[in-house]
Amino acid sequence: MYSAAVQVQTQQEADRNAAFTDALKQVVVKITGDEESLDNPELEPVLAKSRSYVSGFSYQRNSLYSGQPESNGEERDPSADASSAVFAQSLPEKEYILKVQFSDDALLQQIRDIGLPVWGALRPSIIAWIVMQENGERHLVNSDYPALNMSLAREAERAGLPIFLPVGDLQDLSSVNLNELWGLFPSSVSEASQRYPNDYRLLGRVYQADEGLELKWTLLMGSIAKTGGAKSVDYPSLWRQMTSVVAQQLAEQFAVVSDPTADAQELRILVSGIDQFIEYASLVEHVERLSSVEHVSVRQVYQDKVNLGIKLRGSRANFEQQVALAGKLQLVAPPFSQETELSSAQPPAEREDASLTQDDQFAAVELNEMPQSLNFYWVPDGGA
Repeated sequence: MYSAAVQVQTQQEADRNAAFTDALKQVVVKITGDEESLDNPELEPVLAKSRSYVSGFSYQRNSLYSGQPESNGEERDPSADASSAVFAQSLPEKEYILKVQFSDDALLQQIRDIGLPVWGALRPSIIAWIVMQENGERHLVNSDYPALNMSLAREAERAGLPIFLPVGDLQDLSSVNLNELWGLFPSSVSEASQRYPNDYRLLGRVYQADEGLELKWTLLMGSIAKTGGAKSVDYPSLWRQMTSVVAQQLAEQFAVVSDPTADAQELRILVSGIDQFIEYASLVEHVERLSSVEHVSVRQVYQDKVNLGIKLRGSRANFEQQVALAGKLQLVAPPFSQETELSSAQPPAEREDASLTQDDQFAAVELNEMPQSLNFYWVPDGGA
């Protein structure tokens, strides 16, 4: 999330410093989900001192570097698939790849201070069902097309999107109707998608038009469908346009903008199913890592229940979306009356109303005296 790779011709300091700025731009786009974030004038001082945010870097030789100027692609064959010719214009042309890692805390705070949206590391996994038409025949893009696969993976990584292609074996091909997929009908991949763990589905069709390649796609986000299109002379550029738009569409739903002038919204959540200390620690860490959460405090622990006080950066809707996406907290109906809520972090035996039963003490304060409350069940690793 906070790393990027940039091509450089030498390992000299001048090339390296310029590459740090390019790498930081990539990371900012990944964090915000929006390339237009780079147009914010308040970001310029941050980019100007990109070196100060670098926590580490390394070089590796570019395995695709030939040492010769780029040609029309006839001297290279990046893959054996029929689409290799359209990769020539996007092949790497510098000798080294510089991998840069940035300090996440320092950079994240700067981005929040500027007022840019922050889309956390928790992101929906997307399976991409893309049908390609060549010479009048339609094929499912899969591992049989390594150049297509590699270029899509590279652009998805650049955008911070966990996009993956299906295996494309006999089971997939027997479950997918390519003609229906060409029409971008959601039902065309319903059965086949059940084989793969995924949050969202991306349906696409790509073909050679008179002026180059054309791509149409539909992003299925539950009951919501987002459409888009792109044109280019080569596949990497085509994938970049698609992944940039998809990232922006998802960021609109999940990214959180901090407003330092606004009062932070507070929320109380009650989580059941915490039976071991390691689950307790995992719960607190999990909630703290959500980009919609500014601060977490443990208010009470009782039997298998943990009551957390949460200070939000975004809205309650942002929080609920992120929780649902993570899948570790399952929203449930409250285990007690809607008029009551947990009382305090003070152990029951030390409170003045200790004569009450522990269950009574656990539900002793009126709901209207407390922040908004949600009730969840902790889903252990491997749980449904």
